[in-house]
Amino acid sequence: MSLPKSLITGCLIASFGLVACNKTPKQYQAAPPPKFKRDLTQIPTREKLGEATNPNGGISGGGTELPPDEKVRRVRENSRKDISYGPEGGGGGITFKTEYGQSKDILSKPFYGPDKDGLAAYEENIWVYWRQDKPRTPEAIFFNPGYLGSIDLGLKDANGKARLIHISDELSDLFVGDPSGKELVKKVFRHLEKVEDASFDCLAAGICQVNDSGKQFLQLSLPRAVLLFTQDDRRSLFRIVMVKAQDPGNFANDADLIQGKILIPGEQGQPADAIGVGMTWGEAKKKGEADADNRLTTRAFIKDFQGLGVIISKSRTQRDYFFPSDDEKLTGFYFTKDFQQQLLVNGEALKITKNLDGGVDLSRGCKPADQEPQGQPAIMAAREAGSVSEAAEILAEVDEAQKEKQRLADEVAKSKPSACFGTQVPLVKALAKMQKDLLRKLAVELIAQMSANGVAEEDQKRILSAKNGTIEKGDRHFLWAFQGFDADGTDRQFSMLITAFDHKASSGTQYSIQIDEKTGNVTVSLDQITNPLAAITVPASFQPIQAGSLQLGGFALGDKVKIKDIDLGREQATLVVERAGQSIETRVAYDPSSKMRLQYLDGDKLKEKDQSMESVGSENLGLGLHRVGAEGAGASEVVTLEVDALSVGLNGKGVENLCGIPGLKVSMNEKDTVFLNRLLLAVEKAKADSAAAKQKAERILKKKERIVQGSGEKLDPVQDVLTAEESAIMKFRGCTFDSPLDPNGSGLNVRYYFPEQRVLLSFDDTDDSGMDRELINVTIYKKANEKASELRGGAQ
Repeated sequence: MSLPKSLITGCLIASFGLVACNKTPKQYQAAPPPKFKRDLTQIPTREKLGEATNPNGGISGGGTELPPDEKVRRVRENSRKDISYGPEGGGGGITFKTEYGQSKDILSKPFYGPDKDGLAAYEENIWVYWRQDKPRTPEAIFFNPGYLGSIDLGLKDANGKARLIHISDELSDLFVGDPSGKELVKKVFRHLEKVEDASFDCLAAGICQVNDSGKQFLQLSLPRAVLLFTQDDRRSLFRIVMVKAQDPGNFANDADLIQGKILIPGEQGQPADAIGVGMTWGEAKKKGEADADNRLTTRAFIKDFQGLGVIISKSRTQRDYFFPSDDEKLTGFYFTKDFQQQLLVNGEALKITKNLDGGVDLSRGCKPADQEPQGQPAIMAAREAGSVSEAAEILAEVDEAQKEKQRLADEVAKSKPSACFGTQVPLVKALAKMQKDLLRKLAVELIAQMSANGVAEEDQKRILSAKNGTIEKGDRHFLWAFQGFDADGTDRQFSMLITAFDHKASSGTQYSIQIDEKTGNVTVSLDQITNPLAAITVPASFQPIQAGSLQLGGFALGDKVKIKDIDLGREQATLVVERAGQSIETRVAYDPSSKMRLQYLDGDKLKEKDQSMESVGSENLGLGLHRVGAEGAGASEVVTLEVDALSVGLNGKGVENLCGIPGLKVSMNEKDTVFLNRLLLAVEKAKADSAAAKQKAERILKKKERIVQGSGEKLDPVQDVLTAEESAIMKFRGCTFDSPLDPNGSGLNVRYYFPEQRVLLSFDDTDDSGMDRELINVTIYKKANEKASELRGGAQ
């Protein structure tokens, strides 16, 4: 499960006072394409940018001061250079092959950065996102207001000559009769991508995109560029962003999600070869006939191609380990909106059909639209006829009743459009109910294809109704999770996660599918579970979390662990865990100076404080720790730490025994308003049930006393015995919990503390409305210097 750092540290972020929570759908994305940290519409001024938080940003050499005349010469010359599109495009004097060291002899010295994200801002009125590993080439180049160079977008002036476009040009004439810019982006795409077919529609193909929902800017997106125009009558070109894109070669073929393969076609459309999960990178690269730059996560290399990505294991921790060796293993793929091939499920594409209930139906054997049969028996039979005359005879035999039946079927078909499942799903864009239904039914289909005996009807009903759950089939267990289903804003995202795990082999696969309602984008990923720690953490996600317990995620408060190979520059370390005489090691995100906000009871008073901790995160597990010992020094230092806090963000069974209330269960991804309402009702019911149970116990005791005194009564085996539930509820002492406002200033209640049980439930939005907060993390903790044995006595 080589997930990005957003998930690796995500389980700590919600609980420890590090930064604001990530949006939860991102946590389920196995290997996302690069996301630029700045808003594309931000105005690039020194005041806005401020000072670089990390001036070198991990890149050696911050540049030297230039003589004034040379600085002026560079700025004047570079800012007038044309902007070019394509794999080797660029502008401002640099291309996508220019390395950072070379740029210091070309550009002026950056007045900002490069910062920790690789962003540098230059006097030429360009920004450059420099890669942070080798080769240090641009990932994106921003051409901002004030840049003087032009770009050829394939437009003509009144005399039929090429019309060159500059930043800040007023271009309202280009939008006459086309206010959304949809025809413009098609024309620009055909020119920049050198498409000769004048009828080719990049919007219909899902290769380009128009976003006119912004108040200030209209955004036209192409595979290697983003154009921003003002949302006023002038339609000025505000900014151009050139983005590096890699040719995927043979990686751009149909992909089978269940088989974990990209199928390279041979004769008659049959796969001649495949690039599969588990293959060495050397073999995959050779078969794919393509390579790409590297992105590094804690435990993996990511090769980003256009429309898809390849995830490769990372077996070493050296800081200069920038490239995967040929013997590293390919562990997963992800596919984005630019992926134009089919996504298959065990050899067949899935057909998505809108049903009359407002949801969708799935069927197997979908074909692209131009191959789709009409579904009308007479016409299909005529198509299969041996001659025109035979076809005419078949059609003539259709009586009027059959014609009427077909006419009605056509009407129904029009109201039930269909599409093959892929990375573009225009069928479900902006239709929330269909999106949710699609993800649920896709989960059923994927689990069924991985199960020897399919999915029982009862299990299908659970998947179609519950946000989280598990199915156990012998050694193979399945966990599903849905997020964003309560989203109610303007930027809704829906996501599905499936974990398929073989407990006996301690291995499995994780699937993720995300739909962005605003854009219609779909991201699909599959990733092998390769983390050595998974043998501990994944089985725990199939067991319910017990509130008041010292254990969570396969670990316990007070456990001792070690870290070594500490790399403060990358904020990473190697976690060492001893279990059953074996040593388990995995690379983790590491922060030596995090803080966690705690609540606990001092007598009957509720107290809150920030506790300093060292923190590590590995996918679904976060540990808050304090040092108890260290050996060695420098690069060979090995630190021993004790666990003060545990946090998880994924669990298929939810939280039980909250406040000691039997039957109260809180599911992951449950909406906060639903949770709070159920909690309050459960507390009131527990109070009443506890009082009734105590009265019953007192009545039984008095009856026993009378029997001892010779009353002649007999104990009724049903009425005069406390049930297990009644015995449990008698222990209920009330429920102390607190929900302070978000310390980050959102004005929202995002955390629910249960100080007696030392449990923290953290909620986060899944859109921009602030009204759809879902449970994303469960944390247990102890006070500083408090021994686990001291906490055990107070646990309910």
